[in-house]
Amino acid sequence: MSCLLLRNVRPLGAAAVDVRVEDGVIAEIGTDVAAGPEVAIEDGNGQLLVPGFVDAHMHLDKTFWGLPWRPHLAGPLGRPCLSGPV
Repeated sequence: MSCLLLRNVRPLGAAAVDVRVEDGVIAEIGTDVAAGPEVAIEDGNGQLLVPGFVDAHMHLDKTFWGLPWRPHLAGPLGRPCLSGPV
């Protein structure tokens, strides 16, 4: 079982708390959460705590409206940018 304790993190719109995560699932939220043995501890330094972004980007015109699929093609001005160095 993997366990991570995030100290001093701020959930959106809330005061700073500690968050204990076990096997990828939030197990406890509070102040002064006990670390226990073999727990990795990270100090959040009061930073904002946000959930993992899953499918955070979509094109509604391609997904839910039922329109025919049209790929986004780079026009003649965009092609040199795509072939240049990164």
